[in-house]
Amino acid sequence: MGYSVFIIGNGFDLNLGLSTSYKDYMSSDFFKRNLCSGNELFDYLDSKTSIENWIDIEKELSVASKTGISSYSSFFKEYKLLCSELINYLSTVDVSSLNRESEAYKFLERSFNENTLILNFNYTDSVKSILRGSGFSESLISRNVKHVHGSIEGGDIIFGVDDNSRIDPDHTFLYKSTSNIYDGRICRASLKEFNDLFIFGHSLGESDHMYFDFFHDLCIFEDFEKKVTLFYYKDEGKHMLYKQLHALTSNKVSRLKSNVNFEEVDLSM
Repeated sequence: MGYSVFIIGNGFDLNLGLSTSYKDYMSSDFFKRNLCSGNELFDYLDSKTSIENWIDIEKELSVASKTGISSYSSFFKEYKLLCSELINYLSTVDVSSLNRESEAYKFLERSFNENTLILNFNYTDSVKSILRGSGFSESLISRNVKHVHGSIEGGDIIFGVDDNSRIDPDHTFLYKSTSNIYDGRICRASLKEFNDLFIFGHSLGESDHMYFDFFHDLCIFEDFEKKVTLFYYKDEGKHMLYKQLHALTSNKVSRLKSNVNFEEVDLSM
């Protein structure tokens, strides 16, 4: 029997009613208390008021790196502070008050089983909270839920840019692959062998492209047994996903959709 893979991103938590967006973090005291205190990275990010999600902030890190807004030592300290304050903020988000009527909650509750692997790109424990509340054992949850970028519970997170991002050569600490907890093996192995793939709340953004090279294989080899389902919110969300799919497939989305069973779900409907 084949297995299913769920790629879970920040949009999943937002659908649950959690205040986990980049805008929420920027509006909090955990971010604001570092402004106008000689911390150039926080001041720079604050000036980018158009940033609305996680992918944008990670892209801005690469821009900030190239602009030379501060020295290496200062930039590194400010980056580490940005990460720790993010953990501090997300630690205050109450995952016990999830919206049980949300599409995210209902999807996970009805779809998860022992043949499901969850690649959770969020730092929160919302996924585990839902599964515990649904009666699944701790051993099954531990085995089948993988925090790709670390977690609040673990006290360490991966936050940065893809290896292909152009940054100052001295700022290798920004690369996600530099992190001590980075391990792409589980992602790559599971994303080559799945039967069903569900992408819920993840934008497939540039900073995570290194995990998603399997899309190239799907464009080359016909496999009608595989199914890919995209969850998005309204046309804007759909178009953002397709923008990344075109980048990931070298503009072969039509081939991708011809080679697998492809489905879209608009959460606003």
